[in-house]
Amino acid sequence: MSLIDNRDQTLQQALKNALSTAERIDISVGYFYFSGFKALAKEIKDKQVRILVGMEVDPNKIAKITQYAREGDVDLSRYQPERPTTSKLELKHNYLESFVSFVNDSDIFDSPETIDIFEMYVRKIQDGSLEIKKTLNSEHGKMYLVYNKPEYSQNNDFPGTVFMGSGNLTYKGLTGQGELNDSFRDKAKFNEYKEKFEELWSDSQSIAVVDKNTKDEFIQAIKPRIWQYSLPKPYNVYVRVLHELFFQEKLESLLTPGRITNGIYTDLEYQIDAIRIAIDKLNKYDGIILADVVGLGKSIIAAAIARNLDIKTVIIVPPHLKSQWEDYKEEFGVRGSRVFSSGVIEEVYERYKDSQEPMLLILDEAHRYRNEDTNDYKLLHQVCRSHPGNKILLLTATPFNNDPKDVFALIKLFQTPGQTTIRSVDNLSLRYRELIQRYKKLRHEMTKNIEQEKIDKEAFEIAAEQRRLIEQIIIRRSRLDLEKITRYREDLQKQNIAFAEVRSPELLEYKLGDLFDLYAETLEKITEGDNGFLGARYKPTTYLSEKK
Repeated sequence: MSLIDNRDQTLQQALKNALSTAERIDISVGYFYFSGFKALAKEIKDKQVRILVGMEVDPNKIAKITQYAREGDVDLSRYQPERPTTSKLELKHNYLESFVSFVNDSDIFDSPETIDIFEMYVRKIQDGSLEIKKTLNSEHGKMYLVYNKPEYSQNNDFPGTVFMGSGNLTYKGLTGQGELNDSFRDKAKFNEYKEKFEELWSDSQSIAVVDKNTKDEFIQAIKPRIWQYSLPKPYNVYVRVLHELFFQEKLESLLTPGRITNGIYTDLEYQIDAIRIAIDKLNKYDGIILADVVGLGKSIIAAAIARNLDIKTVIIVPPHLKSQWEDYKEEFGVRGSRVFSSGVIEEVYERYKDSQEPMLLILDEAHRYRNEDTNDYKLLHQVCRSHPGNKILLLTATPFNNDPKDVFALIKLFQTPGQTTIRSVDNLSLRYRELIQRYKKLRHEMTKNIEQEKIDKEAFEIAAEQRRLIEQIIIRRSRLDLEKITRYREDLQKQNIAFAEVRSPELLEYKLGDLFDLYAETLEKITEGDNGFLGARYKPTTYLSEKK
């Protein structure tokens, strides 16, 4: 049979084909996690399954693994313990800890389908049709023995199919490029692998993670610790919501702009509040969107936040703001900081992709990075998630003028959608998917003859829902807010600071005198033709005629 290289055919598909006529399957691999079970769930639902795991992952490195897994499945062999575990009890404990951490730190409960598959996983353990063992010593070999049902075994001349090679029972092992496997149907070859599996399975040194004697213990150990099964009391939920909405850590030692710069910048109440709130949000959610309108000093607030956090800081700004931010960096004494132009994201990636220490990333005009399909976004996302302790500060004046998927892309720079720490939202990923679909539908309806009133109403509701979803991770004030809030208004008056008043447009008329006839003649010439002259606001030269 041809080699299985996960290009022309994946190991997942080959196993699915073989399982269609099978009654059971034995698997011996280096690594097995839920992603592998999910990939074959439909085919093994009614099959007897035995899985022998030969390698272990350091439970302390799960956060790092799930962090990189957001960009794609990862090579688990890089995350083995520094020293091999020799205790059977500790090996079993480590496997359990790794399993729980993978489930809780990933987004496997993001869809109803995956929840159903996990429930099936638990049922198979309960009814004894899924058994798992861990070898005491490291075993790198991978083999899958698919046993045919009697009616398909040709009087036992064709007992089944054996697959062997490099593919672990993980999503990457079953589908990822770089894997190479082969399969055999020869009876003698099949029996040879069968004997080897039985030898490993029956080894007295093998550790029973899940079997008929330990299944209840395993389920009792994982269920209370997996959030899907955690049902807090209503009162505790109520208190938690109040805490999330209103609690702010009091920062007695907060460094204000005036104090930091020795009076170069003035201490304004609304900016000090933003600094305090942002630091609190960064500690809670690892990121914050600072979206004050133009002119309220977002850069000053951000520089003060960086000085207060006092960790390595990477500042990414449009080219025309680079020199300004170099000044802020010096004036606010932001130690260990570097300013990069937004045109050198690849350089930022190469420098910080494997960061060994937490850092603050400040993205000025962050709306530039709202498109997940761009290479800059992909590289930036990996930099933002390069260390679990990273903090992301996004500066933008236009957070609500974009497609919901654009705002969601910015949030994903510091939040894992399926495991969001924004506790006031039940499922951020699901809520945004619904919002994005509503927006797409609205855009489609705008091309039809739909009443403008209905379109405006839906647009307003979508914007309101988006504000609700991100209210915990955004700071947004306008000049009008500063006037309405008494404390801010009085502080500005005390400091003799006033913002220019925005007035309605005024009609200005110009008398052209002798030029009127020439002006009128010119208008007539440029409006000739079917389309006439389009008074476009941007790039008006696009509409100039090529005729001279």
